[in-house]
Amino acid sequence: MVATDSVSVLETSPPRFSADEVAAIAADLFDLRGEAVDLGSERDQTFLIEDGSNGGVLKISNAGEDPAVLDLEASALLHIERVDPELPVARLRPAAGRGEDLTAYRPTVEGPDGTHFVRLFERMRGRTGGPELGDDAVF
Repeated sequence: MVATDSVSVLETSPPRFSADEVAAIAADLFDLRGEAVDLGSERDQTFLIEDGSNGGVLKISNAGEDPAVLDLEASALLHIERVDPELPVARLRPAAGRGEDLTAYRPTVEGPDGTHFVRLFERMRGRTGGPELGDDAVF
C-alpha cells in the first residue's frame, strides 16, 4: 500500500533512487530512454530524462503521497488538455501499455523505502528574454 491517512509527505523521507535507476524506470514504465539528470526536489525526486529529442520530466513521489491527490492533479491536467490544448501547461503522459484511466498516469515502483508513484510530464523548454525588472520589483 502506498500512502495511508497516518503518513504525511512532510514526515516521510524523500525517495532515494540513483540517476541510473531513474533512467531504467523511465524506460520500463514509459518507454522513454535517455540520461536522467536530477532537477532537485524537496519531498519527491524529479529528473529530466534527456533523450536527445523532447525527453520528459519524471517525478517519483514521496511514499506518503495520497493517490487521490495525484488523481486530482491528473484530472485537472487532462481537463486542460481537452478544453484548451493551446494553454502552455506540461502534459502528463500515461505509462506505456496501461490504457488511459487515471492509474495509468501514476504507475508504481518499489524503492528502498517502499512503494512510490511515478509520473512523467512533457518537457517544456524555457525561453530567455522578456522585460527586465528593477530591484524595487522584488521588495
